[in-house]
Amino acid sequence: MGITQVLAVEVSDEPGGLNKVLDPLCELGVNVEYMYAFANPQCKNAIMIFRFDDPKKALEILAEKSIKVISGEEISNL
Repeated sequence: MGITQVLAVEVSDEPGGLNKVLDPLCELGVNVEYMYAFANPQCKNAIMIFRFDDPKKALEILAEKSIKVISGEEISNL
């Protein structure tokens, strides 16, 4: 069994919310290998788990765009 590096991202639960995350990644050549989502019981936004082909670059882009990446500790506390 291996460990896969993924990022948990808070996504606005509204039309176009996912586009706000994916568009800047696409523009800069970061591909999504897979993703899945679940509801965040503590707020209105969804949490999406992404596996990117370049997680380091994805994290940099998300930070530049002020898109919230959720830590493993925060996920454990939900």
